[in-house]
Amino acid sequence: MGYSIFKTERLTDKVTLNYLEKSNKCFKMDEIRARFDKDAPVYDFDIVRLIPYYEKMLNTTIKSIPFNPTENIRILDLGCGTGNLTRKVKLAFPNSKITCLDNSPQMVEQAREKLKEFDEITFLIQDFNELSFQENYNVIISSLALHHLVSDDEKKCIYRKIYHSLNNKGVFLNFDNLLGSNDSVQKQYLTEWTDFLRKSFPEEHMRSILE
Repeated sequence: MGYSIFKTERLTDKVTLNYLEKSNKCFKMDEIRARFDKDAPVYDFDIVRLIPYYEKMLNTTIKSIPFNPTENIRILDLGCGTGNLTRKVKLAFPNSKITCLDNSPQMVEQAREKLKEFDEITFLIQDFNELSFQENYNVIISSLALHHLVSDDEKKCIYRKIYHSLNNKGVFLNFDNLLGSNDSVQKQYLTEWTDFLRKSFPEEHMRSILE
């Protein structure tokens, strides 16, 4: 439920009092921002070694956009990172107008450099939770980003905002890491992911990634 124990008090041999507090959302987002600022220069090199089928997922997202490639569609990329998904969108939909949002200044700087050849791209350095969603979009996309939201309530809030920010026939496309639908599937996922990571990382580093 988002709580953690910060103090325990032994009352009797059989009773211990636990004091709990809700995780600090702002601290979590600040922590995430700092980590991605640090990792931005090597993100593109690492992501293909961390996430199986990364390129295939990006390409599948592009193929799932149900508009004509020549249309002047408005797109919002939530958690644009270094701009990998936005670049593929621009190549497939050259007349699109895209807003790229990320809370890491260094990630956005990498995206600016990668996308400098394209027009009609706006960059916002902002937390998901602070975005007002004042404009409407034909497509809202997100890749490996929304799992950073702290609680289910925050995710539901963002999904509601996304829904109400879509034009008629607009679509929301999200690809991310998900738990398996049951313990057996999850075990298989972890086995395959472990085998994938082992190709690129020494055992100790691989274990830290899995943790």
